[in-house]
Amino acid sequence: MPFFDYRQWLQNILNSVFWQTMVVRMRANRSHRDNRRSHFALKEPRFSLCKDCGATHLRHRVCLTCGKYKGHLVLDIHAKIEKKAKKTKERSASNVK
Repeated sequence: MPFFDYRQWLQNILNSVFWQTMVVRMRANRSHRDNRRSHFALKEPRFSLCKDCGATHLRHRVCLTCGKYKGHLVLDIHAKIEKKAKKTKERSASNVK
């Protein structure tokens, strides 16, 4: 009885089945594609009213008109405005000279 090499036989079967005749991936048709994209839409920003000044601001963010977040002063808006005005005044004065 001749010697039969099972390893070589199995290797040939695996190569022929898995590597040469692979199944083509299923095409995503229009319906599947559009169902997947149904969650891609942009949502509108949600605004809240500031309890102190009544202005609208983005949720979980500092109010840009009064500088408060949940009733606590976080940004000193008046100081920022004064600093910006001073800076523009200095620039205009330096441009005149």
